[in-house]
Amino acid sequence: MKDNNRLNQVAKISIAGFSLLFLLIAASCGQSGELAAMIEEVANYEHCLVPYDSIGVRVGDVRLLFGFIYWADLTVDGNIAILDNTYEGVRFYSPDGTHIETFAPIGEGPGELLALDRMAFDQEGNLYLGDYSNRKMCLYDRDFNLLKEIEFFGGFRSGAYRMFPGPDSTFILKTGYFTEDSFGTEVARYSTEETPDHIYRRRMVSAAEGMNFQQLTAMVLAVDPAGRVYIADAVHDEFKIICYSQDGDSLFSFGFDDYEPIAVPQHSRDSYRERELERYIDFSGSAEGFNFESPEYYRAIMSIAIDSQNRIWVREEYNTRISYIFNDEGTYLFTMGTDLPGWQTTIGWNLRVSPRGILANPRNPEEFSLVYMMREKTASSSE
Repeated sequence: MKDNNRLNQVAKISIAGFSLLFLLIAASCGQSGELAAMIEEVANYEHCLVPYDSIGVRVGDVRLLFGFIYWADLTVDGNIAILDNTYEGVRFYSPDGTHIETFAPIGEGPGELLALDRMAFDQEGNLYLGDYSNRKMCLYDRDFNLLKEIEFFGGFRSGAYRMFPGPDSTFILKTGYFTEDSFGTEVARYSTEETPDHIYRRRMVSAAEGMNFQQLTAMVLAVDPAGRVYIADAVHDEFKIICYSQDGDSLFSFGFDDYEPIAVPQHSRDSYRERELERYIDFSGSAEGFNFESPEYYRAIMSIAIDSQNRIWVREEYNTRISYIFNDEGTYLFTMGTDLPGWQTTIGWNLRVSPRGILANPRNPEEFSLVYMMREKTASSSE
């Protein structure tokens, strides 16, 4: 009972911390000329991602209507899988956008989850699904047969913030981790038990930080097909990624030594804090205990991803339309722009880079949700 009470306490004080910082970007750029300048800048890059098709409609076939897209990815067969919070289950589409099937293992039994909000695929085609609130993860083969599942019964870990396929059908999870006097974030690898095989990195702060703990200990990561894990602390003043072996040994680090922090405008910080206060009151019933502080600076690194050539894609928080491309030894290669339709004036984009291909979807669509299929284009190419 003590562990469960502790988990509820963490959930209550950290509700704002679990919110994504991209809301800051929308607030700061949506009302200014910064967005137009960024889009114009993208057009001048030698390397750029461009959409060649999309899935999603404003009205019509319900199988092509999307609400809030949690995740989108390509399977080893070249099909597209979309996890949508509005419609329960993972919906699969052919490369031309035709709906194939839906997999919705909703329930409380073996291989079932009460909610689906985490998804990943490995190179063998196995499907990973997770339920953050109920702290359960399941692994299925290509025919949706259950292979294994993990549940966190102890009260010192949250559900998975992010979930990645590891080597040998293991799970690499980013979770919240807490003790009696400290809260933090942990990246670790799991097999079939809730005790990790390896802890790659753990960042902790005093419990007195309350609901600010997640932004103070945040990390971003990616896992390549060989099982190497790339982790960056989500901080504003350092652009640095560390590469770990699958067994947790630090191999090398890379990034930009001359990175300069970018300040968040005060009106954006105020707006973000007001939204978090509203959410906190909705959750707890009052403002008592609310101590969230909006970040003063954008995070230097917002996401890391690995493509089919084992290149490492790194994006900062301030401008999600560009990616810095490194090779698998950490050498910077070039900057990749993302040229997406002008009617989606949001600056917040989810770029779904994987060894199987690249997808994109707007985080806060102004018209309707959809997923773009992307391809790489250079200034000298005709495609």
